[in-house]
Amino acid sequence: MRHFTTVDLPLVRNEQGHLLGFPNWTPGKTIHNDENCLVSINFPRGGLGRVEIDTLIRQGNSGGPLVDAKYRLAGIAQQGATQAHGNNECLCVSEIVKWLADLDLVSVASTGSVD
Repeated sequence: MRHFTTVDLPLVRNEQGHLLGFPNWTPGKTIHNDENCLVSINFPRGGLGRVEIDTLIRQGNSGGPLVDAKYRLAGIAQQGATQAHGNNECLCVSEIVKWLADLDLVSVASTGSVD
């Protein structure tokens, strides 16, 4: 999030975005995957807001950003689907913002760990 601004609200169905990532990464390569995608559905899982996109999340995309059409951070790629199961699922950035707001960053800075 240091280099992206974040969206104000989670992406909604049929909203366009871009999945950024490093599939088939090797040392020295920069980000080289910028897949156009559409949000298929918003849903909660494990009490956290998520979106499913219509683009396959491949190995190397996990942990990478999902951005909206203006390249504002909207989510983090988490899980790719297979024919047998799963979703092309991204965690909504609003969940990360909530988690960061709840951290006691003063004690993290002094101890170097999160309890």
